[in-house]
Amino acid sequence: MSTIVEQTTTDALTAGALTTATATVAAVAAAAVSVTAAAATTATAAAAASLPSSTCSTEIGQLQQALLEKQTQLYALETACLRETERQVELEDSVIAWQDKYDRLYESHKRVQKVNQSLEDKMLKLVDRNTNERAQLTSDVATLSVRLAQANFNIAKLQREIFQNKLRCVFVKN
Repeated sequence: MSTIVEQTTTDALTAGALTTATATVAAVAAAAVSVTAAAATTATAAAAASLPSSTCSTEIGQLQQALLEKQTQLYALETACLRETERQVELEDSVIAWQDKYDRLYESHKRVQKVNQSLEDKMLKLVDRNTNERAQLTSDVATLSVRLAQANFNIAKLQREIFQNKLRCVFVKN
Protein backbone atom coordinates (compact mmCIF):
# COMPACT_ATOMS: atom_id res chain seq x y z
CA MET A 1 0.00 0.00 0.00
CA SER A 2 2.86 2.38 0.75
CA THR A 3 4.12 1.97 -2.83
CA ILE A 4 0.72 2.91 -4.19
CA VAL A 5 0.52 5.91 -1.86
CA GLU A 6 4.05 7.01 -2.77
CA GLN A 7 3.29 6.61 -6.47
CA THR A 8 0.03 8.53 -6.07
CA THR A 9 1.86 11.25 -4.14
CA THR A 10 4.61 11.49 -6.78
CA ASP A 11 2.07 11.55 -9.63
CA ALA A 12 0.08 14.24 -7.89
CA LEU A 13 3.15 16.41 -7.35
CA THR A 14 4.36 15.89 -10.87
CA ALA A 15 1.02 17.04 -12.18
CA GLY A 16 1.22 20.10 -9.95
CA ALA A 17 -1.73 19.15 -7.76
CA LEU A 18 -0.51 19.92 -4.25
CA THR A 19 -4.03 19.73 -2.92
CA THR A 20 -4.33 16.15 -4.14
CA ALA A 21 -0.97 15.27 -2.55
CA THR A 22 -2.07 16.78 0.75
CA ALA A 23 -5.33 14.84 0.53
CA THR A 24 -3.34 11.66 -0.15
CA VAL A 25 -1.15 12.25 2.92
CA ALA A 26 -4.31 12.89 4.94
CA ALA A 27 -5.77 9.65 3.62
CA VAL A 28 -2.61 7.79 4.67
CA ALA A 29 -2.86 9.37 8.12
CA ALA A 30 -6.51 8.33 8.34
CA ALA A 31 -5.53 4.82 7.29
CA ALA A 32 -2.88 4.73 10.01
CA VAL A 33 -5.44 5.88 12.58
CA SER A 34 -7.80 3.24 11.23
CA VAL A 35 -5.12 0.58 11.63
CA THR A 36 -4.51 1.80 15.20
CA ALA A 37 -8.21 1.70 15.98
CA ALA A 38 -8.50 -1.75 14.44
CA ALA A 39 -5.54 -2.90 16.49
CA ALA A 40 -7.10 -1.51 19.64
CA THR A 41 -10.41 -3.13 18.77
CA THR A 42 -8.67 -6.44 18.10
CA ALA A 43 -6.80 -6.16 21.39
CA THR A 44 -10.00 -5.41 23.22
CA ALA A 45 -11.82 -8.24 21.51
CA ALA A 46 -8.97 -10.60 22.31
CA ALA A 47 -9.04 -9.59 25.95
CA ALA A 48 -12.76 -10.03 26.04
CA ALA A 49 -12.45 -13.51 24.63
CA SER A 50 -10.43 -14.42 27.70
CA LEU A 51 -7.16 -15.11 25.96
CA PRO A 52 -4.17 -15.55 28.12
CA SER A 53 -2.58 -12.23 29.11
CA SER A 54 0.82 -13.08 27.58
CA THR A 55 -0.82 -13.54 24.18
CA CYS A 56 -2.59 -10.18 24.57
CA SER A 57 0.56 -8.40 25.60
CA THR A 58 2.44 -9.99 22.68
CA GLU A 59 -0.30 -8.95 20.30
CA ILE A 60 -0.37 -5.44 21.80
CA GLY A 61 3.39 -5.26 21.34
CA GLN A 62 3.03 -6.36 17.74
CA LEU A 63 0.29 -3.83 17.15
CA GLN A 64 2.35 -1.09 18.76
CA GLN A 65 5.28 -2.11 16.54
CA ALA A 66 3.00 -2.01 13.47
CA LEU A 67 1.71 1.40 14.58
CA LEU A 68 5.27 2.67 14.98
CA GLU A 69 6.15 1.39 11.49
CA LYS A 70 3.07 3.07 10.00
CA GLN A 71 3.92 6.33 11.76
CA THR A 72 7.49 6.09 10.41
CA GLN A 73 6.12 5.49 6.91
CA LEU A 74 3.76 8.44 7.34
CA TYR A 75 6.62 10.66 8.45
CA ALA A 76 8.69 9.48 5.47
CA LEU A 77 5.78 10.26 3.12
CA GLU A 78 5.33 13.73 4.60
CA THR A 79 9.06 14.38 4.27
CA ALA A 80 9.02 13.16 0.65
CA CYS A 81 5.98 15.34 -0.02
CA LEU A 82 7.78 18.42 1.33
CA ARG A 83 10.92 17.61 -0.68
CA GLU A 84 8.90 17.13 -3.84
CA THR A 85 7.04 20.37 -3.19
CA GLU A 86 10.36 22.22 -2.93
CA ARG A 87 11.59 20.46 -6.04
CA GLN A 88 8.40 21.39 -7.87
CA VAL A 89 8.92 25.06 -6.99
CA GLU A 90 12.50 24.87 -8.27
CA LEU A 91 11.32 23.19 -11.46
CA GLU A 92 8.60 25.79 -11.98
CA ASP A 93 11.22 28.54 -11.59
CA SER A 94 13.43 26.72 -14.06
CA VAL A 95 10.54 26.38 -16.52
CA ILE A 96 9.82 30.11 -16.23
CA ALA A 97 13.49 30.93 -16.85
CA TRP A 98 13.64 28.63 -19.90
CA GLN A 99 10.36 30.05 -21.21
CA ASP A 100 11.83 33.57 -20.95
CA LYS A 101 14.96 32.44 -22.80
CA TYR A 102 12.82 30.81 -25.49
CA ASP A 103 10.71 33.94 -25.88
CA ARG A 104 13.81 36.12 -26.23
CA LEU A 105 15.35 33.74 -28.75
CA TYR A 106 12.12 33.56 -30.71
CA GLU A 107 11.83 37.35 -30.86
CA SER A 108 15.47 37.59 -31.90
CA HIS A 109 14.87 34.96 -34.57
CA LYS A 110 11.90 36.89 -35.94
CA ARG A 111 13.99 40.09 -36.12
CA VAL A 112 16.83 38.27 -37.88
CA GLN A 113 14.33 36.75 -40.30
CA LYS A 114 13.00 40.22 -41.17
CA VAL A 115 16.53 41.55 -41.66
CA ASN A 116 17.43 38.55 -43.82
CA GLN A 117 14.30 39.02 -45.93
CA SER A 118 15.13 42.69 -46.40
CA LEU A 119 18.71 41.86 -47.39
CA GLU A 120 17.51 39.17 -49.77
CA ASP A 121 15.14 41.63 -51.45
CA LYS A 122 17.96 44.16 -51.81
CA MET A 123 20.25 41.51 -53.28
CA LEU A 124 17.59 40.47 -55.79
CA LYS A 125 17.15 44.10 -56.85
CA LEU A 126 20.91 44.48 -57.28
CA VAL A 127 21.09 41.30 -59.33
CA ASP A 128 18.23 42.47 -61.55
CA ARG A 129 19.81 45.89 -61.99
CA ASN A 130 23.24 44.40 -62.75
CA THR A 131 21.70 41.94 -65.21
CA ASN A 132 19.96 44.80 -67.01
CA GLU A 133 23.15 46.90 -67.01
CA ARG A 134 25.14 43.96 -68.33
CA ALA A 135 22.65 43.40 -71.14
CA GLN A 136 22.77 47.10 -71.99
CA LEU A 137 26.58 47.14 -71.95
CA THR A 138 26.70 44.03 -74.15
CA SER A 139 24.37 45.72 -76.61
CA ASP A 140 26.47 48.90 -76.54
CA VAL A 141 29.67 46.89 -77.13
CA ALA A 142 28.07 45.16 -80.13
CA THR A 143 26.88 48.49 -81.59
CA LEU A 144 30.28 50.10 -81.06
CA SER A 145 32.03 47.08 -82.60
CA VAL A 146 29.89 47.45 -85.76
CA ARG A 147 30.61 51.19 -85.91
CA LEU A 148 34.33 50.53 -85.41
CA ALA A 149 34.34 48.00 -88.24
CA GLN A 150 32.55 50.50 -90.52
CA ALA A 151 35.01 53.23 -89.52
CA ASN A 152 38.00 50.94 -90.25
CA PHE A 153 36.46 50.04 -93.62
CA ASN A 154 35.98 53.73 -94.46
CA ILE A 155 39.57 54.53 -93.40
CA ALA A 156 40.94 51.76 -95.60
CA LYS A 157 38.75 52.93 -98.50
CA LEU A 158 39.93 56.54 -98.11
CA GLN A 159 43.55 55.47 -97.90
CA ARG A 160 43.19 53.58 -101.22
CA GLU A 161 41.58 56.61 -102.82
CA ILE A 162 44.40 58.83 -101.57
CA PHE A 163 46.96 56.40 -102.98
CA GLN A 164 45.13 56.28 -106.34
CA ASN A 165 44.92 60.04 -106.44
CA LYS A 166 48.65 60.34 -105.77
CA LEU A 167 49.32 57.92 -108.62
CA ARG A 168 47.14 59.97 -110.99
CA CYS A 169 48.91 63.10 -109.97
CA VAL A 170 52.23 61.47 -110.72
CA PHE A 171 50.99 60.29 -114.14
CA VAL A 172 49.55 63.64 -114.93
CA LYS A 173 52.85 65.39 -114.26
CA ASN A 174 54.75 63.00 -116.38
